[in-house]
Amino acid sequence: MKKTSSKNNGAGVLLSQAERFLLAKHGMQEHISRAEAKSLIHELQLNRRQLDVQIQKSRRTHKGVTESRDRYAHLYDSAPVGYFTLNRQGAMTEVNLTGALMLHTTRSQLVNQPFQSWVAPEFRETWLTHLQKLFDTGVCQTCEIKLMPREGPPFYVALESQLAPWETTSGRSCRTTVHDISTCKRVESELYVKERLLDGASDSIFLHDLEGNLIYVNDAASRDRGYEKEELLQKNVALLGTPKFAEKREDLLKNLLAEQEMIFEAIHRRKDGSSFPVEIHARLIELENRQLILCVARDISKRQWAEEALRLSAHKWRTTFDAIKEAVCLLDPEGRILQCNQAMLNLTGKTFDTILEHPCWEILHSASHPLDDCPFLRMKQTHQREESILAVEQGWVKETVDPILDEAGNLIGGVHLSTDITQAKKAEAALRESEERFRAIFDQAAVGVALIDSSTGRFLKINQKFCSILGLTPAQTAATTFMAITHPDDLQSCLEDMQKLQDGGVQSFSIEMRFCRVDRSPVWVNLTVSAMQELAEPSKYHIAVVEDITQRQQAEIEVRQGLEKLHQALRGTVQVLANTVEIKDPYTAGHQRRVAQLACAISQEMGLSHDRIEGMQVLSFLHDIGKIAVPAEILSRPGKISAVEFSLIKSHSEVGYNILKNIEFPWPVAQAVLQHHERLDGSGYPAGLSGSDIILEARILAVADVVEAMASHRPYRPSLGIEPALDEVSQNKGTQFDGEVVEACLRLFREKDFAFQ
Repeated sequence: MKKTSSKNNGAGVLLSQAERFLLAKHGMQEHISRAEAKSLIHELQLNRRQLDVQIQKSRRTHKGVTESRDRYAHLYDSAPVGYFTLNRQGAMTEVNLTGALMLHTTRSQLVNQPFQSWVAPEFRETWLTHLQKLFDTGVCQTCEIKLMPREGPPFYVALESQLAPWETTSGRSCRTTVHDISTCKRVESELYVKERLLDGASDSIFLHDLEGNLIYVNDAASRDRGYEKEELLQKNVALLGTPKFAEKREDLLKNLLAEQEMIFEAIHRRKDGSSFPVEIHARLIELENRQLILCVARDISKRQWAEEALRLSAHKWRTTFDAIKEAVCLLDPEGRILQCNQAMLNLTGKTFDTILEHPCWEILHSASHPLDDCPFLRMKQTHQREESILAVEQGWVKETVDPILDEAGNLIGGVHLSTDITQAKKAEAALRESEERFRAIFDQAAVGVALIDSSTGRFLKINQKFCSILGLTPAQTAATTFMAITHPDDLQSCLEDMQKLQDGGVQSFSIEMRFCRVDRSPVWVNLTVSAMQELAEPSKYHIAVVEDITQRQQAEIEVRQGLEKLHQALRGTVQVLANTVEIKDPYTAGHQRRVAQLACAISQEMGLSHDRIEGMQVLSFLHDIGKIAVPAEILSRPGKISAVEFSLIKSHSEVGYNILKNIEFPWPVAQAVLQHHERLDGSGYPAGLSGSDIILEARILAVADVVEAMASHRPYRPSLGIEPALDEVSQNKGTQFDGEVVEACLRLFREKDFAFQ
């Protein structure tokens, strides 16, 4: 059987469709003229080209959407705050890279995990209320809590949550923004401590101006003198001392202004009239462009100083003791409680009177004798720290007992510490469950996942899908290396990317490359590699995620081949249309081809894109298609033509425009054909356009058309040659022709040896 070309097959299909259409229209096939059939074929071909152009536009739109999505993903991951997407139960369904780094883990280890697991126990009620209010009211919620990573210190964050505008099959979700406010909290704490130290100082502190008007006093200043702060601030500093001090103040001020700082003694009075000696350390300072005096007054009465020091020491000890969150008690050698902190009272629900002098096992466990695994009894034998973990009704408690020894090493008591570890126990169980879930996800993942040693490339852990892609067993995969399974042509570039990853230059990278199966056949994969985040040292391991894209690669190759065939069909169609004009006007045979050569060369010289140059070639081949409507005897007549005949020739640009205007080329073909005889100064036709109203493609085409026409033979004159043609466009540069286009044309002929082929 004789094999027909695809082009002939396509024409046959179109002819069959045209015949069916006309048969339905005229009733009998004998009445169908071949001209009608060809006309319908032409229309169908135009419709097919329109469909091809629409397909190309759709692909470009898809590419733009893909690029926008990638940019959004980059911005989302590189944001300076953590973004968490949570479901109504508080489980994390999505998290950005910053959020994972905050918690010192990877995103894969966070997905489907409850956010509550990372919230400090004392803030979990706050977090649950925050989440409940958000889903109940739909109103944006904010709060501050403390997070506790599995590794690293806890830190404070500010949360801002709002419902997501979308709804998944599992219900509504919310987007929570996490801001690290640890630094702000630390600064606030430091400021608070400094203020408390100033107000809690045992010495009296005064700040007053040069006239003695008080601006600030601390707690000690008002307390020691028996005044309220507001009451004391209304007084002049001279009135705090005896009349003799007031008389000396003028001299003291002069000395202070001269010395900037001085120490002297004075007698201060209390509100009740009593007095006491003080040592004053005065310093001249400048604050807000004012000269002020800062005075620190210390009571130098020895008895009062000792009593005050003792009181402060006892207060500080008690404050420190009570600030300990764990229940602490001091025991005598028999296990009786001598002292305890506030946490002990809170744990037992008892008062000091009912706790002191009672055995610890009686108070803590309501037992009449020590427990079987009593850490206090073991400590008495070993004189070392002893610990026990005990189950209680509320959960679990860890009891630690440290010995108190005298200088001779004799046991004189013990320090008993009770710590509630219920949450820690629950966290351990949750961690084990999480690890089991992770292992199940790892093994059942639809993509290949592997943990790789960064230094050797050996596989430390792999899932079944990874082995399936390579056609290897788990044992065979574990015995090989990443370098051994990588296709030799792709190995170098992949190793360079992995080196950047190991050096910290990038956090991760993705690449489409080839692996070699067990039979050495190539398999295309999409490889994504990330470094495991490890604190304070370079990553030792890489995580590789592999997706088999062999079928997709084959499909992309087929699509590219199809597009190339479409391009070839378009070029062939344009060439056929151009040949139609040359058949009509044999004296200009090759004119459109040579104009296309020069126009494309000028476009390339001007730095136009490859796509615009391709469009320039198409419109150059079609720029004289309107001459189909001009009688052949006029086109080929030697000698001068009449005005009427010239007007017919001039109409070819409009005729060409009308032929091409409804064809959706990806370039301004019809517009360029319409304007290629327009001139910058408005002297052209058909519309007399000028300046920037003429598109660039038409301006390039005008120069190429004139140069080629003058350099070629015509029925009404012989060839004028290249140099006269170049002189013509050069003399009219900036008036009729675009200056930049003319300069590019001149460079081609006079500097780069351009010649028509």
